[in-house]
Amino acid sequence: MKPYASEILLAKVKIFLELDSQRQELKRSNLVLGRAVEQSPVSVLITDTDGVIQQVNPKLCELTGYSPGELIGQNPRILQSGETSPETYRTLWDTLLSGNAWRGMFHNKRKDGSLFWEQAVISPVRNDEGTVIQYVAVKEDISDRIRMEQDLQRAREDAECAGQAKLRFLQIMSHELRTPLNGILGTLQILEYDKVYNAELTTSAKQALFSMIDIIDNMLEASRLESSELSFAQAPLQLELLLATLGRMFSVAVQNKGLHLRMSLADDLPRWILTDATHLKQIIAHLMSNAIKFTEQGTVEVLLNQESGVTSDRPVLRIDVRDTGIGIDPEKQQLVFALFTQGDDSLTRLHGGIGLGLTLTKRLVELMGGTIGLQSCVGSGTTVTVRLPLVQLP
Repeated sequence: MKPYASEILLAKVKIFLELDSQRQELKRSNLVLGRAVEQSPVSVLITDTDGVIQQVNPKLCELTGYSPGELIGQNPRILQSGETSPETYRTLWDTLLSGNAWRGMFHNKRKDGSLFWEQAVISPVRNDEGTVIQYVAVKEDISDRIRMEQDLQRAREDAECAGQAKLRFLQIMSHELRTPLNGILGTLQILEYDKVYNAELTTSAKQALFSMIDIIDNMLEASRLESSELSFAQAPLQLELLLATLGRMFSVAVQNKGLHLRMSLADDLPRWILTDATHLKQIIAHLMSNAIKFTEQGTVEVLLNQESGVTSDRPVLRIDVRDTGIGIDPEKQQLVFALFTQGDDSLTRLHGGIGLGLTLTKRLVELMGGTIGLQSCVGSGTTVTVRLPLVQLP
């Protein structure tokens, strides 16, 4: 029996409605997908098989600074900075042409020239026959993460350098402490064997003991500086008395080396100032000790002067400590203030010390609001200059 025309029509209507429903569903799916791409918090870029950009989402434009019109029709190489290795691009295309998805990082460039890092996944898109017709790239800005990793790496390297410097310091300290201790022990053994008082040996033992005390004091001072345990208190100080005290402190050391010591105050400098007397004395003492240590003949001079401030009208106390010693090589002058370093290990071995004096001085000067610098010429001596805020008594 042949079907009625109405039945045929009904069947056609059903088929049409089913196809229309599928088309509507596909349309709704495409609409949802399109909105997802448009509103995505990550960058989306779609190209044809030749790499020509066909579609971008707002996030990509926001990240790169380009408008859609400036990107569509271009090749993604418009974003290249030259910082991504050629090998990365070769691997990318080898992977895509083999029909697989590629994952990796780009170091790209924005429209304004600034650089950024992207984590990307690029996948081939196939039609119903399985032919690749497009590539879609989903990319995430990871610049902050890379920057954090780089900061952590630098911090790790700095920590390792600091650890190595402190280990070296401990090795030097161990050697330096052992030297005077062996001197004291050897002297005492000789005295015990002779059972007779010997002024020369006793003096030698005392000098070794004072050297060890100086090393320990410097170590403790460095520890306090590192832990920020120092406190500063201003009080009236008579500068003439300060210089007289320092002159007595170093009189024996100067006489033993046959040096001349000169201490002077400029005429226009107030005789009384308001300062932290303990640390000011310590600063000058460190500089004098260093000057005497590396001067075999000639003069060590300490001059206190007044000068105008560089950045303000506030007066400055200028302290110059000059010597006629061995001087410092220009290439090593920048090292003498560095913590746990020494300008010349061989000279330090010859003259003694652990290279902390100028380091401590620099830290103290900075904590007191001042600056320190030096001028030196090998064979002609060194001048270390300290500038501190000058506070006169009312």
